[in-house]
Amino acid sequence: MLFFVILFGIVADLIIRSEWTYRYSYKRKIVFVLLAAAVVAAIGWRPIYQQYYEDKLGSTTQAINAIKDRIDKDTDTRSALVAIDKQLQKLMFGQVVWENHIGRPDLPQRLLIQGHILNEMRLLLNDQNIKAVSHDNGDLWLITGRNNFRVTFPTVMRIPPKITFSDVPQGVTPKIIEESQVGFWVVFDPQSIDVEKFGYTADAEL
Repeated sequence: MLFFVILFGIVADLIIRSEWTYRYSYKRKIVFVLLAAAVVAAIGWRPIYQQYYEDKLGSTTQAINAIKDRIDKDTDTRSALVAIDKQLQKLMFGQVVWENHIGRPDLPQRLLIQGHILNEMRLLLNDQNIKAVSHDNGDLWLITGRNNFRVTFPTVMRIPPKITFSDVPQGVTPKIIEESQVGFWVVFDPQSIDVEKFGYTADAEL
């Protein structure tokens, strides 16, 4: 950061003192300085932006690995951990395909994936019975309680999709607690009517 501040100072000084700007008014020189500032900011923003996401990804990866090391020793939650880890690998495979398509790393989307998976893994640290169910369409469902489902998609959506439910028992109302491009958390009310499975469509059209 200090490097780019110094670079801007040098460029500004050259603009003001340069022979090719002597014929321009002071106000016009200020405009040139502001344009130079924009260029320097554009050059400097990319490394800062990239470093921010690399640091975030590094800390998230460490947190995921720490949970995996801790839960590995707990046989009661191992199957759920394995299922979540497989879903992470599935999402990251799709991420690599996406990045190859656009020709550059998509660090914010990588962080979105890892952040979602980290939140799912943290549930396993709680003292609750969690059942993981992998579906043929690639979804991973974590059943965290009666009528309580956390769904992770097999690929990242372009936007948080509009979820439409089907095959829900009569008298039951779905309530989405959280949703993102990676998945959603839904609770079905009332709790007196048991919901074991349901259908849904996810519309991510812009």
